[in-house]
Amino acid sequence: WFIHITDTHVSHIEEPSRISDLRDFVTSSLAVLKPEVVLCGGDLTDAKRPGHMTASQSEEEWRTYKAVVDSRWNNVTWLDIRGNHDNLNVISRNSSSNMFAEFSVQGRQGNLRSYVHRHNGSQKINFVAIDATWEVGMTFPFNFEGYLDEQEQERLEELKKKLRNPGSLNIMFGHYPSSVIYQSSL
Repeated sequence: WFIHITDTHVSHIEEPSRISDLRDFVTSSLAVLKPEVVLCGGDLTDAKRPGHMTASQSEEEWRTYKAVVDSRWNNVTWLDIRGNHDNLNVISRNSSSNMFAEFSVQGRQGNLRSYVHRHNGSQKINFVAIDATWEVGMTFPFNFEGYLDEQEQERLEELKKKLRNPGSLNIMFGHYPSSVIYQSSL
């Protein structure tokens, strides 16, 4: 059994209670619910600055996210993916401004794009994380649509080949609803 959460928006500026709420979730709630996997669908941090029309990645927010999530109950499998806030003003997935790479669970494992996690519990499940963030992270108000460029579409085609396991379920998740994801033509 698994849990899906999204939009944790860890912030020291707006609603600092989000941090204590996430901390309670990863320790107390998970200890009661005892899931095998947690899917965290993006907007892990807030990245907004006072004034709401400016944004940049905050190392303080990312360090807080990492510390809270790393304290999770029983070190349960945590599958996170970037959302538009996690990509605000990020030059590229491989740049030093991409704090997802250094502070998120999956980023630290090298999953900087879409990825598959195979879960081999009583039911075999392939969790497919779809990263529809833009390669170059735009700022407000231009970052509300997802985009699957040719490189990401090819990546998804490669991942699809790994999903042909008899008896496995495939569950896809990401940050953007499919109605707001633009695809380039292959």
